[in-house]
Amino acid sequence: MLFSVKVYPLQEVMAFLFETSQGRVHEWIHTLSIVLHMALGEAHALPERDPKNLEQTLALCLSVDFIIDGTERHIQRPHDAIAQQEKYSGKKKAHTVKNNRIIDLEERLVRSLSQTFAGRIHDKRICDEED
Repeated sequence: MLFSVKVYPLQEVMAFLFETSQGRVHEWIHTLSIVLHMALGEAHALPERDPKNLEQTLALCLSVDFIIDGTERHIQRPHDAIAQQEKYSGKKKAHTVKNNRIIDLEERLVRSLSQTFAGRIHDKRICDEED
């Protein structure tokens, strides 16, 4: 599961590497993603998703050094023309979605993760909309 999250290969590639079928990889990813989510929640390592709770979350941190960064992920080109226009990032002829993250430098943890926005929306605008 950690290999899947870190490298994000195709399921066919994972099936080849782990000498199993793509269907079996698909089953394991869905099963183990629940386990990973539960483990991260128990360890209090899940990022805050609600911007209203962000101030409380950051107040609990030992460090005051944070990075605010946007991350853009490629998606499959939507079939609908309106959705294509929304998801088109304007960079490298790609269709993407974007999240902003607040990362604690000392503990190397993602403390906050914004909602998902279309790739063409600027990082600053995401921060403004999330307060």
